Amino acid sequence: MVCAVVGALAAPAVARADSRAVKAIERKNREAMENYDLLDYEAAKKGLTEALALAKRSKLDRHKVVAQTHMFLGIVEFSGFGDRDAALVQFIDAVSIDPTIEIPTAYRSQEVDALLAEARAQSGGTRGGGDVRPAVDCGSVSGMQHDLVDEADAGVDRQITAHV
Repeated sequence: MVCAVVGALAAPAVARADSRAVKAIERKNREAMENYDLLDYEAAKKGLTEALALAKRSKLDRHKVVAQTHMFLGIVEFSGFGDRDAALVQFIDAVSIDPTIEIPTAYRSQEVDALLAEARAQSGGTRGGGDVRPAVDCGSVSGMQHDLVDEADAGVDRQITAHV
């Protein structure tokens, strides 16, 4: 009986902690993109990196707000620093968490939209989360074929599709 009462009291405390962490991540995202809008790309990147660290500490790495953080960091990497590869990794991370994520209108461009589409294709995600068919004729595969992953964030799930 005591365990049930303690468990019932602990659950709302955990939910409140999650809610506070989500709000803090949202605030960091907002502040970072304000810095981006002011062309302070270093501060924007730092704020978004801090938001990701907070998400990891709070065990919220797969929360939709973190998908936004990855998307914003991709925008900063691509449009702010011109680092297409780093941006693509962030977009892939965003799409793997939320396949329906979209670039906010204020940050859209043909290049950014194309990069998000590429991230969707590489992650196997689709805008509607629908069925994705392999673009490989399985009869032509010998051995194992997959895209090489040169680097990735530690502790973050990454989907790798292999054709055997």
